[in-house]
Amino acid sequence: MTAPLFAGFEGARLHWNGHCTLTQTRHTPEADMARDTLPERFNPRQRWECARRALPETTPVVWSLVHFDQPLNPVAHARAVARLIGPHDRLIAVNEPSVGTAVAGYTRDEAAMLAAAMMGAALAENARVRFWTCDPVHDCGDHVWWVTDHLVQLFGPAIEVVGVNYHACHAGVPLRDVLRCAADRYPNHRIGLTETSWHEGLPEAEARHPGIRSGRDWWDHVQDEIAASGVPLACATWAPWLDMSWEGPPWPNGWPARELEKV
Repeated sequence: MTAPLFAGFEGARLHWNGHCTLTQTRHTPEADMARDTLPERFNPRQRWECARRALPETTPVVWSLVHFDQPLNPVAHARAVARLIGPHDRLIAVNEPSVGTAVAGYTRDEAAMLAAAMMGAALAENARVRFWTCDPVHDCGDHVWWVTDHLVQLFGPAIEVVGVNYHACHAGVPLRDVLRCAADRYPNHRIGLTETSWHEGLPEAEARHPGIRSGRDWWDHVQDEIAASGVPLACATWAPWLDMSWEGPPWPNGWPARELEKV
């Protein structure tokens, strides 16, 4: 069993130092942008039009509206994007709301309220808008699903895919268990692997996964876990698609395309 491969781009701005991963990876309309986020601090129309010119009309694109940013007017931003997007666009209101305190400066509860306000505003503007969710899920405890449960209860029919982000350095249980847990918990929704990646040289990742030493190894492992889960996924997303960092020199964590081409 396989899943469609999605390219994931980090669109973060870090509250403690102002570092922007979009400009670091030249993922802007003025440089080499392809697709992924529509943050308030950039021109959403310019970013959306740039991506759509470069892609076939029917290519699905999932846009994050808040990616560790603190928008000035989130409701107005959500309404503007809802008016802008087309039938093959999907929205994630707030990226990884459960970890906001660590990297965005807002709490989990504040992030959940922010996501709900933006989703409600987008739907009021455009009833055809459909959403994805995404949050880190590295074990199957009830605590990891709190924000997703809240959003599904509020906007169930409008949520097309429940997404799980699963990274090697944080994995507490096998990916197959996470995917099965998600499918059992949300039987009325499709499940997506909305982030995964391998950070080469990161001790935490290597300790949790002996024998895996490269992005290619990790991708093979992920494919095996998807197959073992038996869950038909909406996507498997490698994120970040391009090498990037929170600060300082880029990490070797982007898509291992060159390694794959050698095989």
